[in-house]
Amino acid sequence: MTYMEIFESVTLKLQSDDLDLSEARALFDATTERYRSMSSYLSDHADIIHDPDFENGIIEILNKKAHAKKKEQSLVSCFLIPGESDQEGAEEKDFAQGVISRKRRKIWGKESNKYICLKFINPTINGAERTFSQSKYVLHPESSSMSPHHFEF
Repeated sequence: MTYMEIFESVTLKLQSDDLDLSEARALFDATTERYRSMSSYLSDHADIIHDPDFENGIIEILNKKAHAKKKEQSLVSCFLIPGESDQEGAEEKDFAQGVISRKRRKIWGKESNKYICLKFINPTINGAERTFSQSKYVLHPESSSMSPHHFEF
């Protein structure tokens, strides 16, 4: 595979709707492993990342791993399921909650069932980018005679 084919495959995958943050991080890590010069742009501490510890905390939850840093754990604590952060041996509030908690622990393990599903966090801003890309087809010189009323439809 040529480097252009690799970049195109990564770019296309980043534009897919089913990609989560941990999968995007895996793509970036594999790309920087192959092309070291990209690490300043794609690493987990690149300038474009607003809060690396928050992102790493989300990725650890998505990868169903225990938190390595207390700072990451505190930053993602807002995603804890109420009542699930209690100790394993704590008494359940009611029967139904006990059944659900045991099922989650059985399926996902002890750590990951403490948090809500974080697949809704988009790794890129492709939705916004696509909106602007589509608008260029509407806002072109040929449409300049369109009235604002018709443009809103």
